[in-house]
Amino acid sequence: YFLFTNLSPKILDTSWDIKDIQFKNDHKSITNSRFIKFQAWKLLEDYDIIIYCDAWLRPIAEKDIWEKVIELSVNSESGLVQSPHPSYNCPYDEFNDILRQKKDSAENLIKTKKLFEEYKLERGKGLWEGTTFCYHARNDKVKTLFNKVWEFLSSEEYTHRDQPTMALSIHVTGISPLRLPCKYRCYILEGNKHGGMRSLFLRSGHMGVHSYG
Repeated sequence: YFLFTNLSPKILDTSWDIKDIQFKNDHKSITNSRFIKFQAWKLLEDYDIIIYCDAWLRPIAEKDIWEKVIELSVNSESGLVQSPHPSYNCPYDEFNDILRQKKDSAENLIKTKKLFEEYKLERGKGLWEGTTFCYHARNDKVKTLFNKVWEFLSSEEYTHRDQPTMALSIHVTGISPLRLPCKYRCYILEGNKHGGMRSLFLRSGHMGVHSYG
């Protein structure tokens, strides 16, 4: 196991291998956390496949299932396997949810909405769930897509929420994830309406609190 951190190893009590990251920028911590999420191939250069999940989840111990998901990633055009958002098909609709849950400021969301309109991102063009995904780290298209996501996020001019940012990046690059086929669902997690990628993970902790108001 690897622990990515910018904290001193001296204060960490862990058996994991510590990967020291000293960010050479003045970004907010939440922005730098997105670097690890969307630029992990730069930190794990020896690995071909990267499977991401939020910290409150853990992957199911079903090797056969994961081998199929990995095969899908390697053989897909974009190199990325993901699932649609279970509640929304439009990033504009998620803005209301973000604001209601105080996960970002109204100011940032207004600026993001204007950015969407500048890029002529139409409503109802899709929204992908950012909680879990799997990608082929040698695929140039997924790198192009994730580089665009990071470009928007690292500017810190718009929302730090990556699901709407991902929707815009897909629109700009023309690179879309491969939807995980329903036949690969295993467990239905609480709140999981579509049995997609999140059905391949189990709850192992508590969701973080991201309120800003």
